[in-house]
Amino acid sequence: MSTETLPALFEQVCARTPARTALDLGNEQITYAQLAQRVDAWRAEMSALGLGPQERVLVAVGDRLDFIAAWFGLWRMGCIPIPIEASAGAAELARAVAESQAHCLIAGEPIPLELAGSIAAHASTIQPTWRYLQFNRASSVASATDVALMFYTSGTTGTSKCVVHRHTSLAVDITSLIGATRLSEQDVVMTPLSPALPAALATAVLPTLCSGAAIVLPRQPIPGQILRKMAATRTSVFFAVPYIYELLSNSISMRQNEAWRHVRLSLTCSAFLTRSLFDTFYGLTQVPIRSIYCASETATCTFNDSDDLAVIRASVGRPLPGVELHVVDRDGQPAAPGTEGQIVVGGTHLAAGYFCRPELQAQVFDGGVVKTGDVGVIDQDGYLRLSGRLSDTINISGHLVSPHEVEQVLLAHPAVAEALVYGLADARKGEIVAAAAVLREDVTAPSRDQLIQLCADALLHYKVPRRIDFVGELPKSRYGKIKRPIGVVESEPVT
Repeated sequence: MSTETLPALFEQVCARTPARTALDLGNEQITYAQLAQRVDAWRAEMSALGLGPQERVLVAVGDRLDFIAAWFGLWRMGCIPIPIEASAGAAELARAVAESQAHCLIAGEPIPLELAGSIAAHASTIQPTWRYLQFNRASSVASATDVALMFYTSGTTGTSKCVVHRHTSLAVDITSLIGATRLSEQDVVMTPLSPALPAALATAVLPTLCSGAAIVLPRQPIPGQILRKMAATRTSVFFAVPYIYELLSNSISMRQNEAWRHVRLSLTCSAFLTRSLFDTFYGLTQVPIRSIYCASETATCTFNDSDDLAVIRASVGRPLPGVELHVVDRDGQPAAPGTEGQIVVGGTHLAAGYFCRPELQAQVFDGGVVKTGDVGVIDQDGYLRLSGRLSDTINISGHLVSPHEVEQVLLAHPAVAEALVYGLADARKGEIVAAAAVLREDVTAPSRDQLIQLCADALLHYKVPRRIDFVGELPKSRYGKIKRPIGVVESEPVT
């Protein structure tokens, strides 16, 4: 596929199929011609406000249609959009403004007073409740001319920063994914995630609109509504994070599989997909969930094209064209085939680096590759299997333990609904393995000793938890991703 810029590909689609549905928002359908008109309206309004080429614009709005239209309007002006969720509070918005040195923030009302200060907020004529907040207009920090977007993230290193992506590399990334998934004008893609989430934007929204397919964006991730809309639109590609798949799998509505009859691909990324969730979902739908490996610094790296259910379940796939994947040991040397190590990514998809963070950039973007901090194995057929994060690894007297491996053993017990494994400080061994488990109410509860024995039967001795706490719930993010403790837990259990 051509590697023209994404704005050019989008405009070609609008000209080629103006009457085809571009967006299905639940209560209205927007054709490509109507979307193009909306993009023009936003471009005109933002241009009249004085925004210009290479200016950085934070977009923190909830309306799905106008988020997308404003995004492409900014691209037409040569601006650099930076997505951030509309629910971000004043502190998070302030950090994003500082890291990006944004020239403008587009936000729904009310704009937090702590952020606005004495800066005048201009109202939008298209969305009257939206406001433009302009600042840093005299910023001496210029953006490169080829910059397409910046992702604000806490990402690989655990500190807030902005990742810079160029038009050239972003186009290669998106067109590679379109080719790998065989996305076409006949497809209907659905994601219940906000388009402002980088994973949804890069994996669902941009590939759909640059291929001429239609994208369905439900207003809320409610299982019954999602399934009814899937059946009505004959959704062929579904993208969500594991949390959404879990909601769907636990829904009574899923017992009726009509919604999945036309689905040829179910995709996920962003969080670890457990084997039990994969198996439960497949048993209900006969559609396997295919995991994609991606990161803010590397864009989309893999796609699982296998027809083997065991390979789909265990792997995040093989590299997309232009992506180079390697596994290295702790000394940065190539790991022996089939052995575990840190995943290093090179090739055409990489971000340009971090905005105004030269030291951090030198640390992560080392020698033309990205040190992801993820741990995994590449098998003899080139499929990548993820094990965990270097930062999550538990060090037991020099033996490194992946918490995900231990969690999978615990989750194999029918009474364990959720599990979180972490390192607990130990004076003799440095760390020991500890776990927190949420038990199901409808299954006979095991004792701690029974769960420890379960692990002892399946794992090497140093990987066996020395402590297991039963808790009512585990700490989670907004989208249901379990929050793992950062660093070694000193003494208290994770609750």
